[in-house]
Amino acid sequence: MTQPSAPTTARRGPRWGRRIALLVVVLAILAIVAYLLVGLVVYDQLSAIEPGCNQEHAANTPAAFQADQGDHEDTTPYLMPEYETVTLPSRDPGVQIAAWYVPAGPPAQTPAVVLVHGHGSCRREARMLLAAGMLHKAGIAALLIDMRNHGDS
Repeated sequence: MTQPSAPTTARRGPRWGRRIALLVVVLAILAIVAYLLVGLVVYDQLSAIEPGCNQEHAANTPAAFQADQGDHEDTTPYLMPEYETVTLPSRDPGVQIAAWYVPAGPPAQTPAVVLVHGHGSCRREARMLLAAGMLHKAGIAALLIDMRNHGDS
């Protein structure tokens, strides 16, 4: 007489358990890799900086600028005919920061304000120039800078 063989489910049980565990591990690794790739794409999109400045501002200088299209401000009283184009050294060798210095009197006796634009903007933007013009009219010198990778920097 032959002895009865062990049930077939008992032999398949450990093998199926290993396969399920391997599948869970593979899915977890794929989920982590997908999460990291999506994070990298989102970071690249949010941290991208368009070089230069908006084309509508390209001709603006402290001596001649117009308000943006939606703004109705008359910029004539805030024009600054005397300004100096300067460059400031960056901490990185070979990188220069572009700027305009607008004096409002003798440097030793005149307070000065440094104006810095926001992300994706530049010193040629009319709102920056208007703020500098208001300070200049009040007797305060202004230094308008283009942050690195913006405008002319």
